[in-house]
Amino acid sequence: MIQDIAPNAELREIVGFIVDLDGRIPANTGSWGFIAWDPAGSSITVSVDNVGTASITQRDEAAPGPGVEVPLAASWVDSIQAFAATDGKRDQKAGFAQLVTLNFTSYPAAPGKTVWAMAFDAGPYQLVTVDGTYIGSE
Repeated sequence: MIQDIAPNAELREIVGFIVDLDGRIPANTGSWGFIAWDPAGSSITVSVDNVGTASITQRDEAAPGPGVEVPLAASWVDSIQAFAATDGKRDQKAGFAQLVTLNFTSYPAAPGKTVWAMAFDAGPYQLVTVDGTYIGSE
């Protein structure tokens, strides 16, 4: 969808809200946001809700950020693989992730690296590299 609007757009960040432990959004809630930037000067966000409906927002603005890797490498693992890397490592009381980000900010446990960061409903953030390797908690 992003490429249809702006063929030169670069995917910069991914953000998820309410994501199950298997890395998928539940049937009745949750969403994913894919944030891209078009060098022509606009930010494009594609939001996908829990039933698969996508909506697009485009604004004229400077490049979105902060973002660690610009643009995001095409080789990133999906959320299913990233969540699987936290199996047995996250807090046992965790039932879902309230917030999930990819390439949003740099963390002290992985400075300057592109990471999946998962804020579960119990315990600290869990960090996983862009290739699916577990880093640790933050």
